[in-house]
Amino acid sequence: MKNYILTFFLTLSTFVFAQEHHLSHNTGNNIIDQLYNFTCSGGVVNWARVFVLEDFGVTGEFTITSGSFGIEESNGAPGDGVVINVYSVDEDFPASFDLNDLIGSSLLIDIPPYTHNEIFTFTFPDPIIIGQEVDKILVEVSLGAQTQNVFMGGTALSDDYSWFRTVHPSCTGEPLIYQTTVDLGRPDLNYYVTVTGTQTLDVADQTQEIISIYPNPVKEKLTIDLHSEGQEIDEVQIFDVNGAIVVHEIGKKTINVSSLKTGIYFIKMKTEGKVVTKKLMKI
Repeated sequence: MKNYILTFFLTLSTFVFAQEHHLSHNTGNNIIDQLYNFTCSGGVVNWARVFVLEDFGVTGEFTITSGSFGIEESNGAPGDGVVINVYSVDEDFPASFDLNDLIGSSLLIDIPPYTHNEIFTFTFPDPIIIGQEVDKILVEVSLGAQTQNVFMGGTALSDDYSWFRTVHPSCTGEPLIYQTTVDLGRPDLNYYVTVTGTQTLDVADQTQEIISIYPNPVKEKLTIDLHSEGQEIDEVQIFDVNGAIVVHEIGKKTINVSSLKTGIYFIKMKTEGKVVTKKLMKI
């Protein structure tokens, strides 16, 4: 579910790498015929997924560039398509959902007549910048007022809720309020909605002396030195330059790296809500 791609650029004084994150709650990408799927005649239907950014490794400013969604069925009438909206939401969602929290949107994406179990991919016309103060986002597939009936697509399995809202009380009983498909009596609707973006980390800017690592270069065992008394390490990840996580430890200050190949790595350390990234040389 969580994919990471890292690249790095060397200048005289700094290392920079961009970490790509793919946000999805679906298992696989096979769109299926979903039992008891539903929509609303006349449109004004919204399907969505909520993503807690930290669950996907996003810990700072995040730039969303593209995404995808699934459509199970569209009828033969001409339609105007859908728009993808990205909102910031908080812990009180869905009660706190506010249209004014919109961060960005896609262009109109046409849904051809007689679509069946198809995934649509898209790019945002302008990258959507998610500030580091945002912990959670809602990605919404929004169908406007039109005659074309569209049924949202999904996969067989999912690890989180799917969400639905509409302006028609006859469809859900509570217009404009997001509800889970579980609350609507359709627990097997696993809407396929994903987004992809990057988090750029400047290693030189993030090497505050709250943490040191030694020896560096390292051959066998790496020690993490926390400079504040009583401070503990929460999580350690080591990435190779191709983006793979090659070491993942929880709560350890001594990391065995003897199995790593010689080369350049990046070590990302979390402690007391702070994240520090450093360049690591394995010899």
